[in-house]
Formats: sequence, C-alpha cells, structure tokens
Amino acid sequence: MEQQHNSLVEDPIAKALICFALPVFWGNVFQQLYNTVDSLIVGQFLGDKALA
Repeated sequence: MEQQHNSLVEDPIAKALICFALPVFWGNVFQQLYNTVDSLIVGQFLGDKALA
C-alpha cells in the first residue's frame, strides 16, 4: 500500500488556506441561510412575538 504525502508545510500557503477556508465559508453560508429561512417560517406561522 502506498502512502500519500500531503504536507501543509511543503504545499503553497494559498492552496492550504483555500482548502481550509472554503468549507468554513460554505458552512457559514448554509448556516445563515438556514437561520433566515427558519426566521421567515417562524414569523409567518407564529407571529412577530415568537421572534422576539
């Protein structure tokens, strides 16, 4: 079995930053989308006081 050599020290820093930053970015985007849709649904069915 061959070992893969994937060292963050030897790779370009931009590639490493993108590999770590993109999942965090998309996770935050989907979290915000979920919160927005949840607020719209709660506001629609339960009213303004439920969001306070």
